[in-house]
Amino acid sequence: MTDSVLPPRARSRTRTAALRSDLALRNLRFRSKMALAVALPVCALLAVTLVGVTSRAGVVTTETRVGHLYGPASALADVTSALDDEARLSNWTLASPAAPADRLAAARLATDRAIAAVRRELPQLRAAHADAAVTRAGTLFDQFDLLGEQRRFIDLGVMPIDAATGYYDDTVTIVVGLLDSMNGTVHDATEVANLRDFTTVVRFLAAAGQEHSVLTAGFAQRALSTGQTNDLLGAIASQDAYQALFLSQAGPSLRAAFERGYQPDGSVVNRVHAMRSVALAGTIGKGTVAVGDWYNATTALQTSLRASAHNVLQAVERSGRDRKRAAERAMLFYGLGAGAALLAAIGLAYAIVRSTTRPLRQLTAAARDVSERQLPQLLQALHADPDDADFGTMHPIETTSRDEVGELAHAFNAIETATVDVAREHAVLLRQGISDLYVNLARRNQSLIERQLRAIDELESRESDPDTLADLFRVDHFATRMRRNAESLLILAGVEPPRPSATSVRIFDVVRAAASEIDDYARIDLTEVDETTAIAGRVMIDLTHLLAELLENATAFSPPDSRVVVRAVAVESGYEIAVADRGLGMQSDALAAANQLLREPAPPRLELSRSLGHLVVARLAARAGVHVELRDGAPGVVAVVSIPAALLVAPEPATGTAGSEATALPRRVTRGVEARARIEAAESANGDGSPSSDEAGDAEVRSAPTGWTPSGLPRRIRKSAVKAFRRRTASQPRSPDEVFEIVARYESGRRRGLRDAASGAASVGDPVPPREPASDDASGGARPGEQIRDRVQPDALPHRRPGQTIVPERTEPAPRPDARSPEETFELVARYEWGRRRARINGGTEGADNGEGVREPEQPGHVTRAEDG
Repeated sequence: MTDSVLPPRARSRTRTAALRSDLALRNLRFRSKMALAVALPVCALLAVTLVGVTSRAGVVTTETRVGHLYGPASALADVTSALDDEARLSNWTLASPAAPADRLAAARLATDRAIAAVRRELPQLRAAHADAAVTRAGTLFDQFDLLGEQRRFIDLGVMPIDAATGYYDDTVTIVVGLLDSMNGTVHDATEVANLRDFTTVVRFLAAAGQEHSVLTAGFAQRALSTGQTNDLLGAIASQDAYQALFLSQAGPSLRAAFERGYQPDGSVVNRVHAMRSVALAGTIGKGTVAVGDWYNATTALQTSLRASAHNVLQAVERSGRDRKRAAERAMLFYGLGAGAALLAAIGLAYAIVRSTTRPLRQLTAAARDVSERQLPQLLQALHADPDDADFGTMHPIETTSRDEVGELAHAFNAIETATVDVAREHAVLLRQGISDLYVNLARRNQSLIERQLRAIDELESRESDPDTLADLFRVDHFATRMRRNAESLLILAGVEPPRPSATSVRIFDVVRAAASEIDDYARIDLTEVDETTAIAGRVMIDLTHLLAELLENATAFSPPDSRVVVRAVAVESGYEIAVADRGLGMQSDALAAANQLLREPAPPRLELSRSLGHLVVARLAARAGVHVELRDGAPGVVAVVSIPAALLVAPEPATGTAGSEATALPRRVTRGVEARARIEAAESANGDGSPSSDEAGDAEVRSAPTGWTPSGLPRRIRKSAVKAFRRRTASQPRSPDEVFEIVARYESGRRRGLRDAASGAASVGDPVPPREPASDDASGGARPGEQIRDRVQPDALPHRRPGQTIVPERTEPAPRPDARSPEETFELVARYEWGRRRARINGGTEGADNGEGVREPEQPGHVTRAEDG
């Protein structure tokens, strides 16, 4: 049926199927098409080869297994003949005292040797995987173990002849059964038939031995019992049946091997049959046949039968070896023939394909080099720096042909040129766009964060609940972290820093400012930090941001209950700041990659998205002129910031006003000379730091501090805490909460005094020692370090005010409302801490002074402390 007579829908389906088939072939490579052309005949050849090799391999495997059975089969034929000989002599001994004892001993020795040979062949049965035969061999060995007892009974003459004959017949029956089990493990028809014929010969040998042992007893005692007569007739019938079965089933080679040992018409056979006729005629009692003559004749017959059995087994073994060699040769011929045909087909196909695809392969290799090596390298260079990209590395595809392959090469070169031009323009636009995107996102985030911080400030100023204030302080830290992230975006975008400060800053203040930038500042321990070394003001902002990033990483990737140690010491090359955590650390390859990024900051790329923190640190380090290296802390990681000597300057003298201090960095509280003098005077009043009387002590305590905290801050106690103070020795350091309370009360009173003095109002609160300028004071006004210290958490570490550090000063955001003064901020924190501690004391002591805790009067501006006795 043609397409013209098909329905439209059927014609459409036919065309669609043809189109799909054509497209499938068209999409194949030429090499694949040639392979498909030769695949079908090659597959057919391989299938025939596989079938032939598999069948021959089966023959080889079978013959190998059967080869392990020839040794046990020969040993079983020998033990059958030996048992028949011992049975004849045993019956002779039981029937007549004149039996030859030496012959019986020799027969028993031959039997023992045959049994030992059978035992030695047992591993061959296991090698042939004849499990059933191994089990039957165990039964045979158990029967052999009874042989010694049977011999003792025979020697004593207490065993009946029928019992002795029965034992030997049973043992031979087990031997024949073991041969049958061996045959059952073979699955090749030829080998099954050969082993079956051998077993038939052994059965014939066993039946002849049964006849000979019965007649030996009869001729020795010149009489046959009814049972013996029946056994004799059964043995004769079995011999005739097994002989006829073998001659009808065995092949010519096996029959010839059998007849070489046993000749049915030979003189030995005829003589034995003649003597047997005397017994069958009932004239055995006349003594016409001597038992010795019968034994000699049957011994010759048994020897010929055993030789026939071995001849048949050897013929079977030769047949198996021949079949194995033939199978191995066939496997070799199959393999060589198939291999030669396959190689010829592959060689012909390869020659055709090579002559056709060589130009295509050259073109493909050149195009792949351009697409996989040259173009990616150029694009990477364009992304890194479009101005420094080397376009000379792009080489056009060379071709000398003018056929379709040459035209394709020219077209590819044109596409390559256009791609490079577009990539260059796109890289420039993309970098500029990403940079603008970073800047816009950072500016917008900064604006929102500034508004958020102002809102938080307003909430804090109106809030007096301690728990709510704690939550607001936590939110304040989160907002500060967001602001630093916005600054990091500006750094990644390459925005230049704001005008640097000309004022030098102490490294100690820089480290504390960085600690105030993170949420887990309470876990930071400052050890061996020099408080006198200063750095140039132009790197202060970048170094603070850099340290904040390192501290944030250290606290984020270490257990929350561990400490982060900061050590800053002078070295020969300048100054080193080490940040060590106790986290899991980094793998050696990850540590090396991070240090490589810190040494050579790369442009922001997608694969660096998980290392933006390191990239920001690298940019800041490069801009500030410092070196950052990560080291294995075992456990944890140690980040080392190396500051060159060129950035170190002498600290500036303590000059300026409170307004100038508003932009400085946090510093430690200084101990004024006058305050220390007043406290020492108070301590020397009684020699042990306590006043001479309660009233005088109360007045003295309220007017001056009574000691110094481990952090170097003045310690003050109130009237109700005099007893607790007297109980405390100088060697017992106060807890961070106690230090915080003392500093909070001291700073609150001092700042209120300064504020009231400036406004002309009277001072209310505890008298405060006048402040003396110290060597590390930058000015006499309110210090920026105190601004950060004003907002203190219960851990006695600084909580930074919004808008205080780093990037907001670099940008020019919308005008901000007047910031809360440091005094107001401290008042807010003091009120919060006073309320929180009052609630703790009220919940634990209900306001009772039990000598272990003190509750202060409810007076704003003072922080209540509960001392641990």
